[in-house]
Amino acid sequence: MGGIYTNKALLLDEREIEAAYGYKLESFDELYDAATEFAETEVGDYEYPMSSYLGCSSERFDTSEVRCYDQRSSWLEQGEAWTQTLGKIAEDLGRLDRRVTEAFFRTGDRQALISAVSEQATKLISDESFILVREMMTALENIDEAGLPCFRGAQHLTAGGDDDAHDLRDRDWGAGTRVIIEMAFVWE
Repeated sequence: MGGIYTNKALLLDEREIEAAYGYKLESFDELYDAATEFAETEVGDYEYPMSSYLGCSSERFDTSEVRCYDQRSSWLEQGEAWTQTLGKIAEDLGRLDRRVTEAFFRTGDRQALISAVSEQATKLISDESFILVREMMTALENIDEAGLPCFRGAQHLTAGGDDDAHDLRDRDWGAGTRVIIEMAFVWE
């Protein structure tokens, strides 16, 4: 399958998926299937562009899996750990340094993340790299709501535009059971 496509990372939580389907997700395979179906329900049915669900990353199972190869996954790789997937998203969409995000993923210290990104941004401003600064600031825009850098609110999700990440959860449930589904909107 060819065509032009944009990738979207969708942040979900197992608690909301389990509540919607009424059963406990015992395995990664069950989670993968339920999370993909849940994401499809949340995003809606698109006739054009077509939507394609590429893979899943689970915090609880600390792994990622890609099951659709019609489009290239931007952030998921087979067997990759949860924090590696988050690091790729933060680096790609927010231009955040991997060392900074790795420290944040270990500690959860939002203030340390904001301080480290501010230092990077200050240097970039003096270098007149304004586009990179804007991407870094956008990465922190919803940090209080999503709990993670680079995830925008669900209301900003569109089929068009650039690759991006969206928090589709009703609220930030905290760490432990977060899930990322990577999808693509495909124009053929």
